[in-house]
Amino acid sequence: MPIEPLLVALGVAFVPAVATLAALWLGARRRADRAEKIIHELAIAPALRGEAAGPSTSHLSQAIDAIAVEVERISEGQRFTTSLLSERREGVAPRSMPLRVDTPH
Repeated sequence: MPIEPLLVALGVAFVPAVATLAALWLGARRRADRAEKIIHELAIAPALRGEAAGPSTSHLSQAIDAIAVEVERISEGQRFTTSLLSERREGVAPRSMPLRVDTPH
C-alpha cells in the first residue's frame, strides 16, 4: 500500500479540522472576554466607586430575613408537636399498652 495517498488524505482532513478548532477557540475566547467585562461591571466597578450596598444587597438581606422568620415558625411548630407528643405519652399508663400487636398477614 503506497503511503502517499494516506498522507494526502490526512493532510486534506487536517487543515479543515485545525481551521474549525481555531475558529471555535477564538469564539470561546471572545465570549469569555465579554463575560469577564460583565462581571467586572457588576461586581468590581461599583465597589471601586464606593457604592457598598446596591439594590441586590438589600434584596438579599430581605430574603435572608424572610427565611429566618420561616425557620423560626418551623421550629416553633416542631416544639409544639414535641410537647403534645410528650404530654400524650405521659397520660398513657404503661400497663394499658399492648405488649405485642398481631397483624393479619
